[in-house]
This record gives sequence, C-alpha cells and structure tokens, in this order.
Amino acid sequence: YQKKTKYGLSEEQYLQYFVDQDNKCAICKTDFSIKKAFVDHCHKSNKVRGLLCMKCNTLIGKANENLGILESAILYLKMFK
Repeated sequence: YQKKTKYGLSEEQYLQYFVDQDNKCAICKTDFSIKKAFVDHCHKSNKVRGLLCMKCNTLIGKANENLGILESAILYLKMFK
C-alpha cells in the first residue's frame, strides 16, 4: 500500500526492481535475502531510482543526495588506499 501511495509503484513494478537488480542492493550488491530492501527515490522529483539496503540508502541520505559530497568522500578514501 505504501509503495503505491508514496512512490506510485504497483506491486508488479516493485517486484520488477528485484528481478532487474538480481535481488541485490543497487550499490553494494548485498543480497536482499540477507538484508531488507528500501525503495530509493529522488526527494525532489519523487522518482524511484531502485532498491537499496539500509546502509546504502542511509549513505545517500546523509550526503543529501549531493554528488559533490559523495565524490569528495571517494577521493578522500582513495588517498588512504
């Protein structure tokens, strides 16, 4: 019910994301049989992007969906590799 009202997703569309993503988080590839799936969406347009695990969904949210912050974090981590 929430998927339909909040994101405009039918049950079929929601289930298709699992098929398209091979039942894995779109970012870290953790299998959803191990972790719960969260619908990731753009907070400006409300457009659904895919399914993420809680950690990856939180990562994007904490970065305020800002590509500059995420790219900066990647560069920072690469400095210590």
